[in-house]
Amino acid sequence: MRFTDCFLGRLFAAALVVGAATTALASDQGEILEVSTTLLDDGLTVVTIHTDSVVETSHWTSTRLSDPARAIFRLKAFGPALPAMKIEVGDGVIHRLRLGFHPEFNPPEVHLVMDLESKDVEIARIRASGKNLLIYVVRPERPKDTEAEVVLMPTPTPPPVQSPPPAEDWPPPKPPVPTSPAPQPQAAFFQAKLLEIVTTPRGDETTSIRITTDRPLSSGTFGSYRVGEEPPRHVVSLIGVDGNNLQPVIPKEDPNIAGIRMELKEGAAGGQIHLILDLKQSSVEVTRLVQNGAHLVLLLEKVI
Repeated sequence: MRFTDCFLGRLFAAALVVGAATTALASDQGEILEVSTTLLDDGLTVVTIHTDSVVETSHWTSTRLSDPARAIFRLKAFGPALPAMKIEVGDGVIHRLRLGFHPEFNPPEVHLVMDLESKDVEIARIRASGKNLLIYVVRPERPKDTEAEVVLMPTPTPPPVQSPPPAEDWPPPKPPVPTSPAPQPQAAFFQAKLLEIVTTPRGDETTSIRITTDRPLSSGTFGSYRVGEEPPRHVVSLIGVDGNNLQPVIPKEDPNIAGIRMELKEGAAGGQIHLILDLKQSSVEVTRLVQNGAHLVLLLEKVI
């Protein structure tokens, strides 16, 4: 009897230790503070999950489902700081976001369900950046919904054949050659002209880039996104802007930028240009893009 009591006492103490360890594990979880979406370009959306602790690669897994088209992101190291919610997006890439807490897992998980607009939408990239998890969602280019209507004109009736004039008036004199100049093709429409690009290093880890135009750009005509890692590059897209072969000045001592190239997007209407930022390290990221009147200001930082 005494042996049984001793055994049950030890078993109960072990259960208390296990329960305390499980509670400590749950209390070590971080919290999700905010979920935001940013439409960088037509067909490219970035979903940012903001947390209160550093995000590691082991903190999430993702699953893609096709019917209906959606992606599920399971966050294993974060608790329910936010209530269950639905975020209507409707930007042509993502239909809505659904956030929910699942205590049935050990440790508990937060699930972000991304309802996609169509099956051809792809998750292009997932990366951790400090206390944020960034999900790049892209819709491949597709043909325009409408095409120019072809109007079939009726075949004109040929004029009746007339008898030739008398021999003395034949052949008739040739009409004079017109001297008016041939019509010139119309130039592309530009809403603004690019004046200058200035880079300013701020310490060893930060660089600001100021892009100045002769007038403020309209909403939706500019954006930026990351492309490639070898070498690392970042693209700033400007629609309806005349670059006029402007060459930016890059300080030799800049810690983050190796160069800036200007390219005209092939087949772009209205003068779309891309400013390609060649970065020195893959840890350099554009953390802010702010419009201030006729200026666009980008902030580049080294993110560990």
